[in-house]
Order: sequence, then C-alpha cells, then structure tokens
Amino acid sequence: MRQGRLALRSGESVGGMTECGVNLPSCPTHLSCVAFTLDGVSQARCVDPAVICTEVLSCTGGTSCAILESYPSRVVCSGTCKGDDCDESVSSSGP
Repeated sequence: MRQGRLALRSGESVGGMTECGVNLPSCPTHLSCVAFTLDGVSQARCVDPAVICTEVLSCTGGTSCAILESYPSRVVCSGTCKGDDCDESVSSSGP
C-alpha cells in the first residue's frame, strides 16, 4: 500500500515552533508535542493538535492527515495514496 506524504500548507512554516521530545523541555499548557516527517526529516514540535492537520500540514495523494496518540503524538497520512506524490509503505514485502 502506498502512503501519502506530509507537506506544509501554503505560507506555513514549523521553524518558529519549539522543538520537543523526551529529553527536551515540555510544551506550554495549550500545546502538545507532536512528531512528523517533512521532506524525509523526522522532527517533533510544540503545536496545537486542533490545527496541525487543518492549518499547518496536509497530506498528498488524496490521503487524510491523522494524529496517532503516543508520546510524542505522531502525525501521519492515512488511506491509500494515488498519484505521483506517494511513498512506498515500509511494511510492504519485497519480490
């Protein structure tokens, strides 16, 4: 199964968002530590989980942005990706 790729919405940036993680300071009360992969780089930032999928990140290939509950939470693209902006699933078996 092919997976959609996370992408920044137009005009958005994660550069101003505080990095977070197990050995880093905790996020302010209204923000959560959320991990995601952009352009092949995994990172975790303090974000508002209510808007991360609607205002900051989007998914390619007709897939949906979803947040997996863990620590840190993880943003992924859910569903079957169609088109050229897809990644091969890491769980697919080789020939």
